[in-house]
Amino acid sequence: MRSYYSDNVLFLKDTYPSIYEVIRNFERDTETYRLNESRNGLPNIEIKTETGAFSLYSQYDPMTEAQRWVESIRSEVANAKNVLLFGFGFGYHAEAFVQQFPDKRLYIYEPDIQIFKAAVEVRKLKPILNKETIGAFAIGDGLHVYLGLLDIVAKTVTDSFLLLAVPVYQRKFKNLFQEMLKEASKLILAHRGNLATYFKFQFQWTHNVIMNFPHVVRTPGLSMLEGVCKDVPAIIVGSGPSLGEDLPVLKRLKGRCMIIAAGTSVQALVKHGIIPDLAVSIDGGEPNYRAFKDIDLTAMPFLYCSTVHAKILDKPIKAPIYVHVNSDSLTPYLLGERFKFPQFITTASVTGTAIQAAVYLGCNPIIFTGQDMSYPNDSFYTEGVDHIEKEVLISTVQDATESVENVTGGTNKTTKKMLNTLYDIERLLQLFPGKTFYNASRYGAKIKGTEFMPLEKWAESLTLSKREEQWFLELVSGLKQDPELLSYGTSRMRELTSQLRRYSERLDEFGHCFEALKQASNNSDSIRVVQLLQKVQTYWSELTGSELFQKVISFSLQGNLLIFTRYVGIITNETDPMKKAKLIITHISSLVELMRTVTTQMIQWTELTVEELQSLKDREGNLNEHPVSG
Repeated sequence: MRSYYSDNVLFLKDTYPSIYEVIRNFERDTETYRLNESRNGLPNIEIKTETGAFSLYSQYDPMTEAQRWVESIRSEVANAKNVLLFGFGFGYHAEAFVQQFPDKRLYIYEPDIQIFKAAVEVRKLKPILNKETIGAFAIGDGLHVYLGLLDIVAKTVTDSFLLLAVPVYQRKFKNLFQEMLKEASKLILAHRGNLATYFKFQFQWTHNVIMNFPHVVRTPGLSMLEGVCKDVPAIIVGSGPSLGEDLPVLKRLKGRCMIIAAGTSVQALVKHGIIPDLAVSIDGGEPNYRAFKDIDLTAMPFLYCSTVHAKILDKPIKAPIYVHVNSDSLTPYLLGERFKFPQFITTASVTGTAIQAAVYLGCNPIIFTGQDMSYPNDSFYTEGVDHIEKEVLISTVQDATESVENVTGGTNKTTKKMLNTLYDIERLLQLFPGKTFYNASRYGAKIKGTEFMPLEKWAESLTLSKREEQWFLELVSGLKQDPELLSYGTSRMRELTSQLRRYSERLDEFGHCFEALKQASNNSDSIRVVQLLQKVQTYWSELTGSELFQKVISFSLQGNLLIFTRYVGIITNETDPMKKAKLIITHISSLVELMRTVTTQMIQWTELTVEELQSLKDREGNLNEHPVSG
């Protein structure tokens, strides 16, 4: 049997370097995975399992087998522009697919590294994998591997999509394939949810990050509190209907565990006389401000991130704590090497931030209540949470068309948005295998990674002695941020304003060049188009390749850039100058206008923030020069 190992290794190193790194030192199990030849001489492999051995392909002609399969799926893939193929094996099915459907984009996943390593030995891979229509290729059965591939698909696919399995893989890797189908649905749902969220809030978030900056540079970071609640139980309170019945138990537990109010649940807790040990808020929308408008934030520690509604931070707050979420690229850009805040994963809800905070503080176990992640008995919020109009809540529940299993084995009504929140929490819990999570939301959705236990039952097992009720408030209120950060932040914000002004000027120059390209394209002036394409691409590379764009301006364009990214490959691969010009004009025009709008607005916001920062600096300077004597 001829060996192609050396050629394949060189090809993979050059074209698929991440796969090369996986296989280059990987030792194949030659006893379990035995190479052989089919009767027509094509390579095959026999795989031993606990129930016996099987051949991956036909023992007569693997290529004919693959071609027949491709014919059998013709109607299934007819309307799909993008296909993810589960199972590469020796590449016969992928090769036949590309030959039969050269216009379709193919993403390939091989779960078994042993099989692929064997393929590297006996199949010439370059003719199969060195195709422009191959969108991505991944190998390995780790969750991160196929989730990473699915993420690429979700971000790059512009048209219809289909997940297919090579027949033998669908049989032999049945559980993994089913899991991948579920994760594909979840990830696409999450991607669509994120896209909708970006378009709704990206401009508001940018405003909040800039306007909140004077608070951030004066707020102690959560890093000062790492591990201070080691092995102290935490109850993360949501606003769902289940909370109502747990409120009496929460009252009794005050002082014996950390009660963490996730977002608007603080309304219900305060109304029933329960002051949480920590309130967490991240949402930048007006409803979140309404929820906190009448809450006394001097009575509890308040954990926030930079995207929170700016008016909330203008309230008196006795013990603020800042935590950074990794979707905000602007704040680290401003603080540079002075940025020393812990970074949390951006999640679909404030509950995700609260979970990460509890883990960071060292809490264990972590209990959920009011985290229904659905609408049990057609209810939205528990009594006392009233920041959204009643008509909106009723309409949302009435329009809920999805269902989810609840903790009692029945089902609750839900929405795609709420399902996305549930899946997001479940993925987050997988990151903390050393922590114990209980779900006490007695009417809520089942949450993977938790054990259901009513709160009163869990409380019976609690042996921790009671602390002073305000111990955490007193601890946090004594923390101080580095006073030099205010001065440094003022300088950096002023510098950012200047950078944005210069960027705006370059945008105007690019705009003139872009308009000339439009005109040349409309006039079918191919010579002029070729000349201008080079200029436009040079400008575009400069404008979008700069750190200012990557870290600052793109923050306001996250949704638009996700859409645009899907077309980058199409634009790049187009060789006809006139067609390339039309693609660029179609997909960049609106983005350029948005970049202009965003840059202009950010200049106004940064100017206001510089004034506020300078005022704070002057005020602190006066206090230092004229200290108040007691």
